[in-house]
Amino acid sequence: MRESNFASEIRKSCIEQGLYYYKIPDAYQEERFVPKKPFDIFLINNGTFFGIELKLVKQKRLPFNIIKEHQEKGLLSINKHKGCLGLICINFRWKNYNKAYLLHIADYLVLKGLHLSENKKSIKLENVQKYFVEAERIKGSSGKIWDMQTSTSKCRYEYLSGSVIGTLSEMAEHNKGW
Repeated sequence: MRESNFASEIRKSCIEQGLYYYKIPDAYQEERFVPKKPFDIFLINNGTFFGIELKLVKQKRLPFNIIKEHQEKGLLSINKHKGCLGLICINFRWKNYNKAYLLHIADYLVLKGLHLSENKKSIKLENVQKYFVEAERIKGSSGKIWDMQTSTSKCRYEYLSGSVIGTLSEMAEHNKGW
């Protein structure tokens, strides 16, 4: 399984759920003055613009080096605009396991900072499951699709309510570890 296959699944899921979807085309790396993509896709759900970086992970940890600095900056930059949110969407996939999780980039950066302060280079899957929003698999017209409509709405709500950062701040204060 390649990341492009996951991106195709997300595309199919968004279209079937009536969400506006657009994949930013990849640029040829051989060309000299081609800017790096700030994120992979954008979609619009209920009037909110989501810039999303898609990643495929084949282990039980989310390594921090998988999301590049220019992608973090690109996702953060769209947050400056009303009605726009930057998310990461991680697909953990291996034999008998296929789940996707979303999190707002600002919450991810707080989580990353807390882990790095303890010299940890990745987030365990159990913490991803705790802090990220799972994109459920639902029945589509031609098989299972990712429920991007519900999961992006949940991410929007959790980010605006501050529920993830509040929980992370409490954990850091009580030094409960990861």
